[in-house]
Amino acid sequence: MEVKELLKKVFPLLPTDTYLVGGFVRDYLLGKRAQDIDLTVKGNAKELAQRVAKELGGHLFSFKKENLPLGEVYTVVTPYGFRLDITPFEGTIEGELSRRDFTINAIAWRLGDFLRGEGNFIDPFGGREDLKKGLVRAVEFGNLIADPLRLFRAYRFAHTLNFKIEPATRGFILQHLELLKTVPPERVLNEFLKALKGENFPNLYRLLGEDGVLEILLGERVETKHLLELSERLNRVLSSDYPRNLRRLLNAKGETFLGEFPEEVLLKVVPLLYLSPKGEWLNRYPFGEKAKKYLRSTLEGVERLKNLPKGVWERYLYLKRFEKYLFPIGVWAKALDLSEEFEQLLNFYGKVYKRYSKPLLDGKEVINLLGIKPSPLVGKILEELVKAQLEGRVKTKEQAEEFVKAFKGQ
Repeated sequence: MEVKELLKKVFPLLPTDTYLVGGFVRDYLLGKRAQDIDLTVKGNAKELAQRVAKELGGHLFSFKKENLPLGEVYTVVTPYGFRLDITPFEGTIEGELSRRDFTINAIAWRLGDFLRGEGNFIDPFGGREDLKKGLVRAVEFGNLIADPLRLFRAYRFAHTLNFKIEPATRGFILQHLELLKTVPPERVLNEFLKALKGENFPNLYRLLGEDGVLEILLGERVETKHLLELSERLNRVLSSDYPRNLRRLLNAKGETFLGEFPEEVLLKVVPLLYLSPKGEWLNRYPFGEKAKKYLRSTLEGVERLKNLPKGVWERYLYLKRFEKYLFPIGVWAKALDLSEEFEQLLNFYGKVYKRYSKPLLDGKEVINLLGIKPSPLVGKILEELVKAQLEGRVKTKEQAEEFVKAFKGQ
């Protein structure tokens, strides 16, 4: 279903004063396909959203948004791949637009005009002109102070849209960067990961490094030149066919973190952690244990790979610890020119580990064979059995039984 077809279905349910705003209008004017549809309505947004959800067979939820005068955003997740964010406004639409962050996000389009193909844009701050010029310009500097996260958001838009921050806006941001420290860390993290969704992510690190934003976010200095070198290496790998081929080889499904971010986004954080291995800044933000373990295991796995012994038992123990993280380890290893070491491990993984890493007998069978009670000895026998399997000394269940019987009397 196309966006116009979707909006035609809900148009009769909405008041005349319903406007498309924000990111939807911006992306539409840039010729980008938008999946998130931002609507602002004069009326009871909750009741209107309930009607829309019922009509579309969608799921409705709400959340608080910073500096939204009338409260909550009501979101309808549709079965057609679109998400509608419905917010209320009072007074004039121009007044509502005046509270927004940047001119490129302060353009409104009456829903009826959009559906009729009429370009009667409401653009009191010159947002369409800034779109043509490729500029991120503040609507009002006071709006950035009202929500200091917008100071960072300017860099997200500059990066993801390949725009420049308008000089006066950039100067103001530089003077007030310390205000970012007052923003709740969960909001900063969400904005940061959204920014990393953009292509050519080293450019984001360049922008943040040049203006000292990274130092504010991390609470420590990071060598920008080295960060860019590592990020460029990783970006070349992520932009190639290697990740897709590796995922297919491992039969690995992509992980999702914090409900919306694919693991390729999280991988872009790895260069930061590589340059700050203690990762104290990591604990400043609510990544969650799953994401933290993913990042730290990726780094640890690559470091151990550098000097991994070629013995089957050492490789078995390595894979037992890092099997779940072979995809990010492989991508990061390739970025660090450790492809040969990883390919050798991958060869062992496919030909040996996947076939022989599980004992051919279980603990109960060992106990019955030897006529013993459960004890740590059972675990030791199973460990030795696995080692024998990996070394090719035991290949069948019958051989496994004979191997275990040799432990009788020990």
